[in-house]
Amino acid sequence: MINNISIHNFKSLNTSDPIEMGSCLFLCGPNSSGKSSFIQAILMIAQTFSRNYKDGRVVLNGGFIKLGVFENILSYSTDSNEILISFELFPENEFLKKNGIQKIYLEFSFGAIDSDVDKRQYNPELNRVKVIAFSNNGGLANLNHKLSFEVEKSSLIRLDLYGEDIADLEKVYPGYVFTGVSKFDGIIPDSYTHL
Repeated sequence: MINNISIHNFKSLNTSDPIEMGSCLFLCGPNSSGKSSFIQAILMIAQTFSRNYKDGRVVLNGGFIKLGVFENILSYSTDSNEILISFELFPENEFLKKNGIQKIYLEFSFGAIDSDVDKRQYNPELNRVKVIAFSNNGGLANLNHKLSFEVEKSSLIRLDLYGEDIADLEKVYPGYVFTGVSKFDGIIPDSYTHL
């Protein structure tokens, strides 16, 4: 379940603080205050995730919502040519929980269209993705970093492991060092090169 979300440069939305979300969320406000834009952003995220980011693109037009081209959703009140969305979630996936992951922070940006001819207008590429996974050491108040990585334009630019994961790697693979990603498809690296 998503705990909170920040949305920047998506239509009229430019949140300064994360919007807290719970099991019950009420959206109230005058006309043109961003209620529909907020729901559209959530639906866009859902349809993009339902495709597993396989091609590293945001799905603007899918089964949940049709938003048109990138320029239709980019805020007119900024000079930035990029939309940034970040959120925290508490995973309900048993595999993640079994491996000690209790909270995930995800931040991604997309935009900066180079050409208006091809599918980038309808499915813009992700520019940058940042993921931080937290493990549980005695309740949600005591969460520690477990893993973090950043991807920029399909290239892994940072990967950090923490705590027992580093020790486990050293035991099994002494001197193991991540030197890069040998194959990349979407936001999750699926194989690594090492020394």
